[in-house]
Amino acid sequence: MNFYSLADRLAPRSYGLKLFAAAFIGAHLPLIAGVAMLALSSGPVDPVALAGVLLAATLAGTGLALASLRMLLSPILATEKALARYEADRIVPELPEHHRDEAGRLMAATSRLLRQAEQALTAAEKAAFTDPLTGAFNRRGFERMIPRDCAGAFLMIDIDRFKSINDTLGHDAGDRVLTATARAISGAVRRGDVPARLGGEEFAVFLPDADLMTAMEVGERVRAAVQAGVRAGDRSVTVSVGAAAGGAGASALAATMKGADAALYAAKRAGRNRVTPYLPRPALPVPAARARRESADKR
Repeated sequence: MNFYSLADRLAPRSYGLKLFAAAFIGAHLPLIAGVAMLALSSGPVDPVALAGVLLAATLAGTGLALASLRMLLSPILATEKALARYEADRIVPELPEHHRDEAGRLMAATSRLLRQAEQALTAAEKAAFTDPLTGAFNRRGFERMIPRDCAGAFLMIDIDRFKSINDTLGHDAGDRVLTATARAISGAVRRGDVPARLGGEEFAVFLPDADLMTAMEVGERVRAAVQAGVRAGDRSVTVSVGAAAGGAGASALAATMKGADAALYAAKRAGRNRVTPYLPRPALPVPAARARRESADKR
């Protein structure tokens, strides 16, 4: 935008006057060349030579006008590129906002609108993927954050006897327990782990590249952090945790999460306030499996 910035000194508030200046110079260059030739000639001017000078000056003026006009279009071209880049990559480019003519105001308005659009989209995404009460990911955000090509482990976490907290202390107290539990979980997991509130009093954590032993260790840290740091009235709040580990891929991750959920219910049945691993039953040999089916059929 060097030529545009230079022309800004001539007409800082008028883009049309800049265009007029470029066209004026290009159109009048033949006249200037002809007058100069006549003024510098000491005798009669050769018409052929004059025609040659005028033709050359006309070509030069046309080229100069086109080049000047194209450089004066640089703010509009920069604005078009900024819009295209945001559309393709959602990157907000920096556009100058100090020019005061029509093209400058167009750049400044585009820059402001792109920033506002990005802020609105970011806020909408946060609202779509974040639990408004706890600030943790919601189920949609949780699923979005899990890389499908990454093996790992899941923790499924449920607040013990949460209904009694709401019934005896009220929903405001229940909300405070949910918020404090989310904070305790986030503080107990590893960097890179993905905690979320799936709904109600149920939370989950995805642990990338973690085996079952690591998941159990993190799950125990979560259980202890909640018991030590979250209270409902005069009593400590506890959680039950189910842990499972598995392979990569959408189906494997779904199976691992289902296993962690089954382990969570096993923890509830075993007395709550504990971390229970999911240990899938080994497949029976074919003869044993057939014998079990036959026995069941007889019953």
